[in-house]
Amino acid sequence: MQANAALEEDIRRLAEQQRLLEFSRFGPEEAWALGNVVREFGLAQSAPIAVDVSLRDRTLFHCAMPGSTTDNAEWIRRKRNTALRLWRSSYAVGRALALSGQTQEEAHNLPIADYAVHGGAFPILFRAQVALARSRSRACRSATITGWSPTASRRS
Repeated sequence: MQANAALEEDIRRLAEQQRLLEFSRFGPEEAWALGNVVREFGLAQSAPIAVDVSLRDRTLFHCAMPGSTTDNAEWIRRKRNTALRLWRSSYAVGRALALSGQTQEEAHNLPIADYAVHGGAFPILFRAQVALARSRSRACRSATITGWSPTASRRS
């Protein structure tokens, strides 16, 4: 029962973080700035992380810190696939699955070879005002930021 409460709190907190991580515009300059913030945090912590900020069709920032491994790109790809497919952070998906008792295959038909539900990838939403006849609507596009460290992965 207490474990479920902790999972529910994690899910609530992650949903709030995703709500706050929304930009009015997002391009190469914003990606570089965001990627550098994560990189600087990694440097300050001496963390062996890899950081990737991507649009659906291109990488805008990528950095592999000292101590990261060649497998980082594969972890990033799988976590990014999860965030782009389900529009939630890979960690939030993993927490929701833990709460439901289901696997990623059972709940979403996501093969392990292409998707990962561990901490790391986070969808970044950016919205633009679009004129539609006489009303205004919000059009949504997406990007992801993915960070990985061996320590964080083992805890997931």
